[in-house]
Amino acid sequence: MIATVADNTPRRALPDAPAAASSEEPERAADSRLDAWRSRYELVSDIATPSRIGLVLAAVVLVLTGAFGGLDAVQTSTEEVPNAAAGTPLKVAPLSVTVASLRHADALPPVARAIEGRTYYMAVLEVTNTGDRVVRGQTFADALTLEVPGVEVTGPAQVYRVEDSLLARGFQPGVPNQVVALWTAPSSAPVATDATLTLSSLTWHKYLASASAEWRVDEPVFRLTLPVKALGKN
Repeated sequence: MIATVADNTPRRALPDAPAAASSEEPERAADSRLDAWRSRYELVSDIATPSRIGLVLAAVVLVLTGAFGGLDAVQTSTEEVPNAAAGTPLKVAPLSVTVASLRHADALPPVARAIEGRTYYMAVLEVTNTGDRVVRGQTFADALTLEVPGVEVTGPAQVYRVEDSLLARGFQPGVPNQVVALWTAPSSAPVATDATLTLSSLTWHKYLASASAEWRVDEPVFRLTLPVKALGKN
């Protein structure tokens, strides 16, 4: 039997075996990456100065406003409503409205009785529906705005027919109507010498969820600043 002799001689690494990696190489690689990021930061910090950032933001704003039609399209129009004169037929779609005068009184029998602490301002109008659909009286009333300096009037107006003193329920196409629009105000305020009446046009609105439609107040089209005269005086 051949005896196996234990080899207690220390083993040496094979000549072709890779040498153990030096611990200095990861540190050198990390330093290289750190230097690269530091260089990038320095480049960015040189470029992104406050003045350059402001220029970039300004350019972004110009691009966005251009996409939405420019600054004029973004901003609300501040164009003033045209002034008009009394006695002139005014196209207030779908109506023709002629403002005769603005009046003041403590009562207008039989539609507005005298009440302590209350007074009335009114506009005398001729209204003709030039469209092909009936306009509700209250919708027309909503299209009227009265501004009285130093006086808080209560709106919307109530519109009455002159011929029979009844509330104007509606304006039929092609039929002229003499009406009075009436606002209440506290009698404690001094009577104004003039006031401004604003007329707004109407637009025909169709509902998407149903087949119904109606007139709606659209936008102011005329303003009339007129003297306020006592009722019954020329």
